[in-house]
Amino acid sequence: KSNGIELVYFESGEVLFHENEESYHFFVIQEGSVEVFKDGDDGVRLPLTVVSEGSALGEFAMINRAPRSATARAITPVRAAKISEAAYQELLNELPDWAMSVIKSLIDRLHKTNEIIRKGRIVSPDLRREIEATEFDPDSGTITDSTPFLTSSGLEED
Repeated sequence: KSNGIELVYFESGEVLFHENEESYHFFVIQEGSVEVFKDGDDGVRLPLTVVSEGSALGEFAMINRAPRSATARAITPVRAAKISEAAYQELLNELPDWAMSVIKSLIDRLHKTNEIIRKGRIVSPDLRREIEATEFDPDSGTITDSTPFLTSSGLEED
């Protein structure tokens, strides 16, 4: 462990973190694959994504100082860098204020999307990917607010 960064290993099937746990660190996956899922109120598991090499995992909850929004479990052996909140804060302190504001805005939007999914309002993986894609356009660097939502009469635009 050096400067708040620790190399960690997980066996296939091992949980990196559980939904609703407090968050004081996040991971950057260096090798292997991790499934991320939520357990619905009805006991049905809702798969959210699979992340692999190069992906950050668990940073949203840490930045928002919120409980973990999902469970992460290794589906292959995993090697990851475990980055403490203190180490991450050091990095963030080097960013300009406007960049931090954009990051927090994006995290807040993703957190709200997770809540919609958790409440079962969105169940289609295709629709979920579509919503995630409308949040931020990396080519133009713009943030959009045209996220579709479900009403009792179907899909509508905001």
